Amino acid sequence: MSHSVDSYPLDEPVPVMGAASQSGTSSLTVSPFDVANVGADPGADRTGAVEGATPEDVSVTSAEAAEAAEPQEAEPAAVVPPLVAPRVPVGNVPAIEPIASGAFPPGRWVKPGPFVAVPVADGPNAGSAVIGTAGSLLEVMARLAMPTPGGHRPAIVVDRIDSGALAIGAVSLRGAAHYDGGRVRQDSYSVGESRDGAWFIATIADGVSQGALSQIGADAAAQTGVSQVQAELARSGFDDADWQSVAVKVRDAVRARAEAVLAGSISNPRGEPMDVAGVSDRQYAVQLGTTAEFIVVANRADIDGAHRYVRVVVAGDGSSLILDPSKGWQVLSLGKSTSSGTKSNAVTALPLDPGPATVQHGTLHRGQALLVTTDGIGDFLLDGSTEVGGYLHNALKSPVGPVDLVRAASFVTFQADDDRTVVIVWA
Repeated sequence: MSHSVDSYPLDEPVPVMGAASQSGTSSLTVSPFDVANVGADPGADRTGAVEGATPEDVSVTSAEAAEAAEPQEAEPAAVVPPLVAPRVPVGNVPAIEPIASGAFPPGRWVKPGPFVAVPVADGPNAGSAVIGTAGSLLEVMARLAMPTPGGHRPAIVVDRIDSGALAIGAVSLRGAAHYDGGRVRQDSYSVGESRDGAWFIATIADGVSQGALSQIGADAAAQTGVSQVQAELARSGFDDADWQSVAVKVRDAVRARAEAVLAGSISNPRGEPMDVAGVSDRQYAVQLGTTAEFIVVANRADIDGAHRYVRVVVAGDGSSLILDPSKGWQVLSLGKSTSSGTKSNAVTALPLDPGPATVQHGTLHRGQALLVTTDGIGDFLLDGSTEVGGYLHNALKSPVGPVDLVRAASFVTFQADDDRTVVIVWA
C-alpha cells in the first residue's frame, strides 16, 4: 500500500525570519517541496478503544469515515510566504476536511507536504516546533502523573544506537492529553539484536488510553516481542521464522502479565473477587490492553546493497513508511486505514485475539530509512503529504542524535495530544 511519483531533488529549507514565543511568532522554516497539502482531521477522537467491548466494559469510541481518495501531485508552485496562526481555543478552530485513508498502490512515492515550523520560546514546550495551528496545546502544563504500580514512569525515553551498518533512533514521549489528565506515558518500545548479531529487532506497543494500567500491557508486549524474536531467529533463522508463532507468544505474555497484576482485583456483578480462570481476555484488555508490532532488519546489506526486513503487526493501528531523502515517503501501511477507505479508532487490543498477524517483507536501500510509529504520530504523518510529513522528512532525512530525535518527535500541532513512539532505522 504505497505511492509513486518521479524522483525530485531535495533542497535545503528556506528560512523566513519572524519573531515569537508561545503567544506569538518566531523564525520559520518552509519546506521547498511543491505538493498538495493534506490536513489531518481535527474532529477525530484519538482515544484508543477496545473493539467489541460493551459499555459495562469500557466506553467505545465512534468510528470516523472519510471518502477514499488517492493523493494527487500538485502543480509546481513557488513557496508561499508563511502564515502563522494565532493560538486559539480548540473549539474555535475552523473545521478541516478529513483526510481520506484508503488503499495505496504499491511502489508509489509521495512528496513531503510543505510546512511552517514555529519554534516555541518558553514553557514546557520550549524548543519544540508548532506545525500549523497549536490550538490550546501550549496551555497544557507538564504535571506529574497520578501514582501507578511500579512508581515513577519517565515521560520521555530515547535511544540512539549503531547496529552493524544501521543507525537506529527510538523515542517515546508522554502526550499532552496524558499530562493534562494526570496519566503516565502508556506507549512502550524495546530494542535488541539477534544472538548472532546479524539482525536488529525493535518492538513498539501502544497501551489503550482507556486502560488504567495499559502501560503494563505495553511493556510486556514490547519486552516479550524482542526476546521471542531472538529465540525464533536462533531456532529457525530469518528465512524460516514462524512469525505467527511469535505473535501468539506476545499475546500470551500480555495475558500472563494481566493475570499476575490483576489477580483478585476484578469482581463479578455481586462484587466478589473473580478467580483468574473466570476472567475473560476482554476484561483484561479493558484494564491493560495494548497494541504490538515488531520489525527485524538485517544489520548488513546483501550483495545488491539492500537490507532485508520484515514488519509484523500483532495488533493495533500504528503506521509504517519508508523515507527516501530525494523521493519522499512510501507507505507500507496506515494504521487507521480499512479496506473500505474509512478511519476507525477501535482497536482489538491484546490479550484479545486480533486474528493472524500481518507480515510484510521488504528491502531497505542505502540512504533510506524504515519508520514505524504509534498513532500519536501516524495520525498526523499519514502518507507523508501533510505538514507533519514535510516536517519529519526534513528532520529525519539522515541520522540524528538523541536530542534532535526528541525535538523532531515533540512537534506541536492541533489535536496531536496522544503519547508518541517512533523507531526509525537508517540504512
